[in-house]
Amino acid sequence: MRQCILPEEHFFDIFGYPESVAHIKEHKDFEKKITAFGADFKTGKQRLSKDIIKFLSDWLVAHIKGSDKKYGPFLNERGVK
Repeated sequence: MRQCILPEEHFFDIFGYPESVAHIKEHKDFEKKITAFGADFKTGKQRLSKDIIKFLSDWLVAHIKGSDKKYGPFLNERGVK
């Protein structure tokens, strides 16, 4: 079993969520992007801009309303509330 970072990923492993690979890839891609922003910010290559704030906000809203919303019924059917 792989190491889970988020509680939802733990439930994906336990219950065999069929879209877990794609969902976790979204998390990893987001993490890479944020890590790159952080590194550029620390070295002065990047400032905290409206574009970055918009990216963060848009990604989180889209992810929660899209990918996260999909797994709710799957886990609910398996007793997760």
